[in-house]
Amino acid sequence: TCIDSEPFTITGTSTNGLPGGFYGNGIDSIAPDQAIFNPSIAGEGTHSITYWYPHEDDEGTILTINRSVTVDSLGIVEISGLMDAYCLNDIAAEVMAAPSGGGFSGNGIVPPNMFYPNLAGVGTHTITYTKTEGVCSISGQFEVAVNPMPNVNFSIEGLCSDLLTDSIEFINRTESVDEVSTWEWVFPTVTLFDKDPRYLYTTSGLKIVTLKATTNNGCSSEMERNFTVGLVPRANFTWQNECLTDSPTRFTSTNDPSIIDSYQWVFEDGTLLDGRL
Repeated sequence: TCIDSEPFTITGTSTNGLPGGFYGNGIDSIAPDQAIFNPSIAGEGTHSITYWYPHEDDEGTILTINRSVTVDSLGIVEISGLMDAYCLNDIAAEVMAAPSGGGFSGNGIVPPNMFYPNLAGVGTHTITYTKTEGVCSISGQFEVAVNPMPNVNFSIEGLCSDLLTDSIEFINRTESVDEVSTWEWVFPTVTLFDKDPRYLYTTSGLKIVTLKATTNNGCSSEMERNFTVGLVPRANFTWQNECLTDSPTRFTSTNDPSIIDSYQWVFEDGTLLDGRL
């Protein structure tokens, strides 16, 4: 029998019809010729159970019959290799247990003994280890939590700058089930920890920025974005003929036409003209 088997009743019958009883490890007598054997009290090993009854000569002679019962114990399950909590994007963990020779089951378990948080999904999961030998079986359980990652996202406002005073605004649009404890913006020359920072670029062109968000459970994810910072043109022009004559005054833009898409001239009388002139 197994050490964790339910206690069971044993019954004895004497050859002379006189009532008797039992004694031995794990024995609890409950009535003449009846007792309960409790494997967990008897313990692992082979035990001798004795049934006794009086001789019919009424001279105090006791007759006995012995039987052996073996209690098997597979031991106590100890599960190792798992942490109490994981993040959804953590790598797989190797689960181990003693005594060896059993198998694992539960959400996120890939045989023979790997636990994948992303397969288990967000929530609390029970991992079970079971070992069976013959009619005996033992099992143990371990609860593990899988926490969600923040869904990192952001937008960028004001992509044109004079590279002197016009900083670029970064708007944090991250969504998270758990509270975000830290923000980490990685810029070319500095790392900022504000939720919605501004950054002044000193050159135009292609840029890269990375936002990393970490929750109060230690779960993090990040987003990298490429974008282009445009240079705000400094309008400048020359003119000819400052005298009030019949000849028109000519205005000419001195900006590099290769980087200007459009022009608009605004005159004092409200006249609007397009073009470089």
